[in-house]
Parts: sequence; C-alpha cells; structure tokens
Amino acid sequence: MCQAAGSVDCVEHVFGDCPCLRPVRDWTARALEITLDWYQPEGSGAVLHMVYGRSSDTAVDTAVRGVAMDVIRACRAARIQCEHRIANQVKAGLDREQSMQPPTERQLREALRAGLSLVILSDWHAAVSRLEGTRGKGSMDGAHAAKRRPADLTEFDRRWGMVCDRDGGGCQPRPERIDGMG
Repeated sequence: MCQAAGSVDCVEHVFGDCPCLRPVRDWTARALEITLDWYQPEGSGAVLHMVYGRSSDTAVDTAVRGVAMDVIRACRAARIQCEHRIANQVKAGLDREQSMQPPTERQLREALRAGLSLVILSDWHAAVSRLEGTRGKGSMDGAHAAKRRPADLTEFDRRWGMVCDRDGGGCQPRPERIDGMG
C-alpha cells in the first residue's frame, strides 16, 4: 500500500506496520473501545486480532474489523490497479501516469465512517423489521448473517447506542463520535 522504504505486501506490513494505514488501525481500536469497552492487545496481538479476530468475537467486533478490512482491501486494490496500468503503459511505450498516492487520513476516516454507517443501518433494519413482523423480507443477508443481526431494539442499542441517535422511530448513525470521544 505504502511507498515507504522496506515496505512489503504482506499481512504483517499491511495490517500491522504500514504507516499509511495507521489511521485505520487507530480507528478500529478506538471503535472497539467505544462500542465494546474492549482494548486490543499490544504489538503483534493487534495484528492477529485484526486479521483473525478473537475467540469471544461479538457481532460488533466482527463488524468493526470487517469495515476496517474492507477499507484496507479497497486501498490495496486501487494501488494494484494503478501499478498494472502503469506497467501496461510502459510496455506500450506510452507516457507513464503518476503512481497513486496513499489515501489521506481524512479519506480513510470517511471510508470507515461510511462503512460503519451501513452496518448500523443494516442492523437497525433487522431490529425494526423483527418488531414489525417483516424480518428477513427484502434482506440480502444469508442465514448466518441474519443470525448475527440484533433481535430487537434493546440489543441494537447495546451494540450501537454510543454511535447513533434514535428519534422519531428512525436511526441516525454517528460514527464520527469514534473520533471525538475520549
């Protein structure tokens, strides 16, 4: 992902050492602190947790890590596509485009917030549809994912109450609170 000297495309670098992705790792740790009151292990334990989870994973833990991994995968894919285009341009004797710059911290945080907002709204829909007796109607969740969704509004509030507002029968995700709390 990054262009730092000595960087390699391996799990340890991408999920553990890459300076470009530090905001993703920091945001993930903070999100788990806020939503679960759980603190990631230090050092290599943080990399192992990000990649493999933990034996006592909850739906929130899985969702937060999933959002972070989606952002990392998207950044990595964009970088690889750019490098392939450059290689093809060089082979064809064309002027080479500029290499992709790593995403800014702001861009990473916006992507993380958008991903978590989608998860929160999906869980909201599942909790509300169960109350209305329409659970599963129009859902794209598979059986396993549906089981991980909140069964009711109380469970939804336990999961996401710190990072959303509920009023007038609606839900407004507020993942920006992850950055502002503390």
